[in-house]
Amino acid sequence: MVLKNKIIFVVVALVGAAFFGVFFRMNKIWQNQKSPAASGDFPIASGVVPHHAVAKEIIENFFSSIAAREQPQVVVILGPDHFHITELSGKTFVSVRQDTRQLNGLDVDTQLLRSLAGQHLAFNSPGLSSDHAVTALLPYVAKYFPHSRVLPLLVSSSASAADMEALMQNLHVHAPVQTLVVASVDFSHYLPPPAADFHDVKSIAAVMDREENDFRNLEVDSWQAVYGARYFAQVRKNFSPTLMGRGKSSDYLKTGSSEEVTSYVSAVFSAAADRPEIERGKTVLLVGNIILGQGVTALVEKNNPHYPFQKISQFLRGIDVVVGNLEGPPVLGQPMAAALASAKFNLLSLANDHASDVGMEKLAAPREILSGANIKTVGDPDPCAGASIFQKEGVTFFAFNAMNSAGCVSEDLVRAARQSHPKNFLIVSMHWENVFPQELAHRIIEAGADVVVGHHPQAVQKIDVYGGKPIFYALGNFVTDQDFPTPTREGMGIGIEIYDRAVRYRLFPLQSIASQPALMPQAAAKIFLARLAQKSGVKLRSAIQNGIIEVER
Repeated sequence: MVLKNKIIFVVVALVGAAFFGVFFRMNKIWQNQKSPAASGDFPIASGVVPHHAVAKEIIENFFSSIAAREQPQVVVILGPDHFHITELSGKTFVSVRQDTRQLNGLDVDTQLLRSLAGQHLAFNSPGLSSDHAVTALLPYVAKYFPHSRVLPLLVSSSASAADMEALMQNLHVHAPVQTLVVASVDFSHYLPPPAADFHDVKSIAAVMDREENDFRNLEVDSWQAVYGARYFAQVRKNFSPTLMGRGKSSDYLKTGSSEEVTSYVSAVFSAAADRPEIERGKTVLLVGNIILGQGVTALVEKNNPHYPFQKISQFLRGIDVVVGNLEGPPVLGQPMAAALASAKFNLLSLANDHASDVGMEKLAAPREILSGANIKTVGDPDPCAGASIFQKEGVTFFAFNAMNSAGCVSEDLVRAARQSHPKNFLIVSMHWENVFPQELAHRIIEAGADVVVGHHPQAVQKIDVYGGKPIFYALGNFVTDQDFPTPTREGMGIGIEIYDRAVRYRLFPLQSIASQPALMPQAAAKIFLARLAQKSGVKLRSAIQNGIIEVER
């Protein structure tokens, strides 16, 4: 009897232990799957931080600020796949091997790693351990979150938004409430400081905006990682963004100006922002004449359709609207249209005297080809054709061909555009004679234009201001086969940063060698801007020399 009672006691004890074990595990899973908004246990969902060692100050501030508030159970690091491990493995994501217990002294969350096995994920510890997108941040995780488990994930450059959403949804289901997703990324690579600053406007807006943005066009080494971190914050309902820091490599190297820098941006997504939100800006880049016929056509046929943009493509990324004056579109074929789209042009003006060189009736085909490449067109070669408007994200763009027919340019059209969209920033592009049509420019400003930008002259012309609004009389050539004289191989890009109360115009001197435009080296750009300042309005000379014109809206 005693033996029987002992047996019954042991069985009951084992059953009870098993029951409570199952209950404990189920309760843990249920706790992990609860909505963070409902639990209130962990108000920080994700963040964006650089991985370049030179940005130590920004990285340190990012992790220390979070550590002062919370200690995550798990830190998921999303980074670009610098060494193309994903391509070699044929997968979208790569992480450590499933049996990896520790990484740089930190415990790996193997259970969470196994839960992601269906996410097109490769397990490759040796390859991952050499990628600084992960390894650069691990010492900071160990310092500020010493008891956290880590899960490193490198993201393929071909990953889609849908891939990132599926991964983040899976993390949301399986990861603990106290999970921090970190996008380990650097912005705006290999550009001079003014260009990097210009790109940062869109980068910051994309990181901070609540609405879906054009992440694929960001100048960043993994737009997917940024998108994933932002999407995870949305899923976790902790999406108030706080900008934690920003800078450039030249700021920390203490070497002054540099021809090539990298930008850094850090932000945290949490239940409530504890700092004032930074004002978002829109960016527009305007360049001069794009002449793809004659000698350029021969170079394209010898090389490839991307040839004219190979030295400038990095600069053209990371901008909301990129605009050029396309002369001679009848030479345009689908490969060339695709090259323009690949170079990030999304708007081209046809309001010029060469767009219809082979006849107006043949202009429909180039428009259709460009449209097929997702490039909008604006303006018409016929100077009296009427209104042609492009609008996007608070910007309205008009284009007129005023060659020999300035009388057809109606200020009433400009005035109507201003009245129909009073809050939009209104850009008016004019294709006009070499002799400065100052009176016409002034009338357009009076009708409501925020800026007037001119084309046709083969060289950059003066800059003026009227009624507080700038007039760029001619931006010169962008793509051309002209080799002489020197001014025809020089051009200028106008980078416009549009804010609610102010507008900043950045002047980017360009040079063309063998029909390939590129940003001028800083020393040459300084000389170019000094010459331009001398022939421009007295009020703007200092601003032009500095390469920045700022006006109120």
